[in-house]
Amino acid sequence: MAKLIQRLSVLPLPNYKNTLKNSTLQLNANANDTLRCLLILLTRRLQRMSSLSFIMMMNPHMARIWDAYLHSYGELIQFIAQYNLPENGTLDLDFDHLLDFRVTREEENQKFVSVLQDIMDMHTDNVIDLRDGIHETKLMGKAGSDASDDDSLFAGFSEKQFLDEHLAERVLMRLIANNHILLSQQKKGNLPGDADVSSGVLDNNLNVLDVLSRSVEFVNDMSSLKYDERVDVRVDTRLIDENGDYTCEENVDLRNIGDHKKLVFPYIGNHIEYVLNEILKNSTRALIENRVQKPVDILIVLDRSKPDSAPTLQIKISDHGGGIGPDTLSKLWEYSFTTVSNGKSSSKGARNNDNQNALLSTQSGKDIELGAAHDLGFGKSDGEESGADSVVSDNLIAGMGYGLPLSLTYCQLFGGDIRLHSVWGKGTDVYVVLKGL
Repeated sequence: MAKLIQRLSVLPLPNYKNTLKNSTLQLNANANDTLRCLLILLTRRLQRMSSLSFIMMMNPHMARIWDAYLHSYGELIQFIAQYNLPENGTLDLDFDHLLDFRVTREEENQKFVSVLQDIMDMHTDNVIDLRDGIHETKLMGKAGSDASDDDSLFAGFSEKQFLDEHLAERVLMRLIANNHILLSQQKKGNLPGDADVSSGVLDNNLNVLDVLSRSVEFVNDMSSLKYDERVDVRVDTRLIDENGDYTCEENVDLRNIGDHKKLVFPYIGNHIEYVLNEILKNSTRALIENRVQKPVDILIVLDRSKPDSAPTLQIKISDHGGGIGPDTLSKLWEYSFTTVSNGKSSSKGARNNDNQNALLSTQSGKDIELGAAHDLGFGKSDGEESGADSVVSDNLIAGMGYGLPLSLTYCQLFGGDIRLHSVWGKGTDVYVVLKGL
């Protein structure tokens, strides 16, 4: 089992390219791939968490995460037992035996979908538990009288490595589960849309301009709540089609995207939207707090010139919000790092070097695989516990500190990347590169 888990470093979405003209046999095959992936991912997370220190796992937040993974694994075992229980009434819990189970009937797939939905619900909010659990454990270590106590408490523990692995596999686990749920619903006709356009979580007809329009509106709505201001954006596009022809559009009107050429890119729309939200929140806050009256410049380049390979999407987002200070820049990809203080914010737009182009919050503990980014909410802020209205306002647009690291995880999941270049005192350029699916 250990060798199998080590080999499975990155799992593809099962039957990702299938349309919903597939047969029940194909859907069952996808269910079996999904079940196998989830068993391995859950087992690997349980193994990794079991190696954490006792004091860390005694934290109630970390214990809730452990319980969610353990209960999810138990749900899958109960599902297998329901349809594969031997005559002696005892299920063989050997891992290889569990992996050998096969969904063969529509009734079994319907039950499996129900189990997947329960598992998705179990893990909805545990990003916040993860953040709070690690933070509280670190505070406990720092409260010790001897600095060596803190070292022993976290001996062999790398916060970034653990969170990189945990969050990447958590995203993948939920994505795989939701993909099969949607495939099953689409095959039954419970979801609208052409089967040739949507296949599970994949949208083969995704218009990048549509995603960007939603993201800009979402971020400006958040900005209006805190600052009573909105930020303008200027969008230019470049399209290289299958014949190598080059199309250029300047100053695209996002309010009337139907007037512009569609930028069709086969991908998971919510992933792109999440990443855009996080970057645009950074730029918006930098511009407003530094009283800059210039728009955010966005350049979209879609390259479809290589018919034998997936198209490539590049998005450059530039602002003139003062750039990122050297001390902040070195910490930008760290988890829980945020320049949002728990005190009064400079909501009047006063300059504050620590706040320039600051890292903004992840949108919530809920996952974007479940729906559009507008369903995310803002998460629970520190101010909701303390009653500080100004902090609640701050956390509508900033504060949790997982936004950029999670954005990088979403991009790298399918071979993409994020690169950031900043000139202190001037502004910041962020480059997002994604490969079509």
